[in-house]
Amino acid sequence: NNKARPKYAAGWYEAPVQICSYGMVDDVRKSAISWDVIIIDEAHRLQSPSSQQSQAVRNLCLGNPNAAIYGLTATLIPNEPMGAWNTLDTIWPGRFGQSRPGKVAWRFLERYCGKVPNEYSPQGYTYKGINEVYAEELKQRLREFAEDRDDVHGCTSVAEGRTPRATWDQ
Repeated sequence: NNKARPKYAAGWYEAPVQICSYGMVDDVRKSAISWDVIIIDEAHRLQSPSSQQSQAVRNLCLGNPNAAIYGLTATLIPNEPMGAWNTLDTIWPGRFGQSRPGKVAWRFLERYCGKVPNEYSPQGYTYKGINEVYAEELKQRLREFAEDRDDVHGCTSVAEGRTPRATWDQ
């Protein structure tokens, strides 16, 4: 019975926990609610920095600067490191390099992604795979944010608040 519950803002109701789908994130962001904790399930779905879904989640996180933000995923890097950057940057802005809106951070690409010659690309190459020189460094940087639960559930959860221990330049 919706009449018995007090309306909070724009159709949202006061409750200790609110759950919404990715399709509703933009509506949640536009509400007047300030969130203490944001948990992003299936965080690997944020791979593309230019997708509406990624932008909505990023804006929700940026609009709640004091919220603890957690990303849960079993496949942080499903194909190659470039796909993980936006997920990481949504949860920990700037921790893995700055970028322009809708673009992957150039410094992240240069350091962690492999270069493959491409005569059609303006720079003569494209990014594919991992840069083996820095693969172990990336693994170590990600390890401090990851909690591996393979022994219990067969999945990995990336979970850390908005207080990263180091920034790109440290």
